[in-house]
Amino acid sequence: MSFHNSQTPGVLIERIDGDGAITVVTNNPYQLAADIYGIGFLTADKIARNLGVPPDSEFRYRAGITHVLSEAAEDGHCYLPQPELIQQAIKLLTFESHQPTENALAPIIQKMTLASELVRESTADKTLLCYKPTFFYTEQNLAQLISDRILAPINPDIPRVRSWIARFTQSRKIELSPQQQEAVEVADLNEIALAWSVTIHKSQGSEYPVVILPLYTQHYIMLSRNLLYTGLTRAKKLAIIIGSKKAIGMAVRSVNKQQRYTQLAKKLIEVSPFA
Repeated sequence: MSFHNSQTPGVLIERIDGDGAITVVTNNPYQLAADIYGIGFLTADKIARNLGVPPDSEFRYRAGITHVLSEAAEDGHCYLPQPELIQQAIKLLTFESHQPTENALAPIIQKMTLASELVRESTADKTLLCYKPTFFYTEQNLAQLISDRILAPINPDIPRVRSWIARFTQSRKIELSPQQQEAVEVADLNEIALAWSVTIHKSQGSEYPVVILPLYTQHYIMLSRNLLYTGLTRAKKLAIIIGSKKAIGMAVRSVNKQQRYTQLAKKLIEVSPFA
């Protein structure tokens, strides 16, 4: 979901920064992209060019590198290999007669790493993986959380769960079948939050007794074979597709082989006591 902000960048800057707005814009216009929600790199870059900031400004290169990693995160990546990060940054930062070089960007990435603006890890083949710190530590903490959950002892309180189910069904005047009763008990014991609906992305890694999967051509951008497969394989006993044959066909024919960059599997092995 996106929201349109009717205020111009100038109004946003003045309202948020007040008297300091002129100082911020003059010294480093690209700081606006980091400090003010609604002003991204492209807007800050336009402001900088109007102020005469040179295209090879280190501020510009730093902001562009950060923007590339943020955009990659929107596609599901936790990091980018440094060669790919540099390639995408060159594409973003090139305009008119100026094109950055790998030799110009690599030292900037090194500086950002030393300043804790980036985190880099080296793979077995010496490839450097570049993270925004938020995604690096989130991935690391998630691996530890999963490991802790796997090792945590399960002490289910069956009487408490069944008592709650009885009170809930009586208050709503509904009756559960044995299969529904079992499904609710399993969900509660596994600390799974019940919901009316959940996206395929959100459901990854989980399974449910029954999955109802709506497929419509109105959302054709989301119709892909990998999402259809993921949705269907969430079902343990029954999968129901609601929609048109055309939408199913579009999903089956749309093959997206994009690999998501993540080190979660590696980090799980590192924190596992059985490694």
